[in-house]
Amino acid sequence: MVKWILPVLFTTSLYGFVPKYKSNLEKVEHKFFSLGYDESIEGARWTYHLLTSELINGSFKRGSYFKADPKVSTGSASKYDYKGSGYDRGHLVPASDMKLSKTSMKECFYMSNMAPQSPSLNRGRWRMLETKVRYFVKKYGKLHVFTGPVFTSTHYEYINGTHIAIAPMFYKVIYSPKYKKAIAFIMKNQKLKKKVLDYAVKIDELENLTGIDFLHELNDSLENKLENQLDKKFWTI
Repeated sequence: MVKWILPVLFTTSLYGFVPKYKSNLEKVEHKFFSLGYDESIEGARWTYHLLTSELINGSFKRGSYFKADPKVSTGSASKYDYKGSGYDRGHLVPASDMKLSKTSMKECFYMSNMAPQSPSLNRGRWRMLETKVRYFVKKYGKLHVFTGPVFTSTHYEYINGTHIAIAPMFYKVIYSPKYKKAIAFIMKNQKLKKKVLDYAVKIDELENLTGIDFLHELNDSLENKLENQLDKKFWTI
């Protein structure tokens, strides 16, 4: 559990959790997800959505809806910034998690929800992780899901001469309120070959890397328990 001697930057979101980060971010709230936007990387440090069976079982089809996020006060990336970069516009909140309606689908295509991902990760193990999370919803009910980049240095590499920083790794945190279970994953931004659960880590380990406190809105005893355990068996499907 990360404890920062700093003012709380965000209060509880209308959707559920709002992580705490060690420096100021712009909180951006859309109808179906929220995010903490960092202008220094021109992207989100975290996204949060409450994933339900209604969202994943919707019938609205994926399209090419990429556009700048109108709610980011400093202006988000544009859909053209990635052209010729060799990186995918990787969704943080996946499109297949947002099939409920036209609004949910179009929101998840805002460029604030994108990050430069290696095609071999985005279309490989990362996609498999996203699919597995949807299986978890079918088995365990609604889930709180956090996703974002992991930077190990403040010296960033950027794409195409922009200020869109390339993260060396990505994370996902999943919390089941019904079963009081949680798990985190960290994947390097490259081709990966191991099984998805081999990339599972304790939430505490992820928090130490990112400086983000994910589950601080839970009571301290539950938070400590969840963040210090790694129960792969529960999440094996």
